[in-house]
Amino acid sequence: MSHPDDIRRRKDVRTEIRRHVMKDIGQQRRRPRPPKRTALVLPHTSSQQPNYSSQLRSTNPSNNTPSRSLAPLGSFPIEADSRVLELLNFAAAAPYQPFRDIWIEVAFCDPGAFHTTLGNTADFLRRINGKDSSVNSREISSHYALSVAQLRRRLGSVAESTSEGAIANVLAHVCLTMRRCDWENWRVHMNGLTTISRIRGGFNNLRRQILILILMYDLAGAMVFDSSPRFALPTDILGRPNTSLRGVPPRLQTLLLQLEQMPCDVSSAGEALRMTSTIADVININSYSTSFWKRDMDAIIMLGPCIHFLLSIPRLSNSLDTTNISEDLIAREIVRLVCLVIMSTLKESFAFFASERVALQAKVSRFVPQNAKRLGEKYFELRIWALVTAALLQQRDERGVYIQELRREMRALGVSTPHELLEIARGIIWIDILMSPCADELMEDMKLDVAYR
Repeated sequence: MSHPDDIRRRKDVRTEIRRHVMKDIGQQRRRPRPPKRTALVLPHTSSQQPNYSSQLRSTNPSNNTPSRSLAPLGSFPIEADSRVLELLNFAAAAPYQPFRDIWIEVAFCDPGAFHTTLGNTADFLRRINGKDSSVNSREISSHYALSVAQLRRRLGSVAESTSEGAIANVLAHVCLTMRRCDWENWRVHMNGLTTISRIRGGFNNLRRQILILILMYDLAGAMVFDSSPRFALPTDILGRPNTSLRGVPPRLQTLLLQLEQMPCDVSSAGEALRMTSTIADVININSYSTSFWKRDMDAIIMLGPCIHFLLSIPRLSNSLDTTNISEDLIAREIVRLVCLVIMSTLKESFAFFASERVALQAKVSRFVPQNAKRLGEKYFELRIWALVTAALLQQRDERGVYIQELRREMRALGVSTPHELLEIARGIIWIDILMSPCADELMEDMKLDVAYR
């Protein structure tokens, strides 16, 4: 869009941006525009990151005065001009991106978050126009610098340092670091969010959209580092899990009942399988609807509790040497890793951040084939499911380690075709849209492997 008056004629755009944001634009356009301001441009380096600890400890009431550099236009949190309207129009009309609508709404609660959103939008616009995305333009750097300045101002204020606006601004920078796969600065901002949470006693009384973003960004980084989540699940926005075994496939039901009888440090594997099975049922029912994969809020509410649970399961003391580790704990870790790969693949299918997937699959390929053979007869079907599932979610030319173990299982069973092994996997947890397209080629590779040995 090159003319801001287009907004008046575009009803579809007005429906994308909140009604209360757009209601005064017609009146404001009739007013004289303020003189153009010179934007502050700073290089985007780690030195720009706010010092959360020192600024939150040394808050000063004298810093409560709002910045006078931003005069609101209508309901916008900053002074708006035709370029701001152009970026908002593009953000609303651009191809689908997960959580775009949520971010447009959250951005309006804080000037700093609004600037970061405008910077991200300008960057995305540059990239689709074929410009170098590795170098920020003056406009993009200006938005990011103004956002950091706003965040520092809020952190220096007793009244504002733990406000919803400050949290929205921090989340905007978390989003930026994730887009750049800058996980060290992700850690800096998440540490700051942890400090804010501690000071305010949790994240109570925040709008639902912000709670969803906190959950998603917390889990995204935790999956990259395979670490425990920082924050508890926001139970007030999540539905109760379905604990009934009715409708569960017989093979899985038998396995779950077996795991329920074990000590709690092992029975968590059963809960992980149950949660993953529930998600698989939803995916299998809805996956062939294109609109299903664009329901971002529903998706994170569906996947979030399972991912949170998987990341909260204790890790093995030494995953490289499992000689002295019981088969029960090995089974738990195999379940945890394979279910995490399923969750990562589903995240990618929903177009969420899935930067962890390559490293996670490498970890699974090192651990699962090597340790599946340690599982005894009581875990026979579990190890078949784990090997088949991990293989199907891996690239074809990287399935060799799984095919070797599956071939060994075929010989132990005395069968000449892999069909029986895949039927075992289908009877436990099977996500059709992810696994069925690769099932025939996996069976073909397994038969070829048997033929040449």
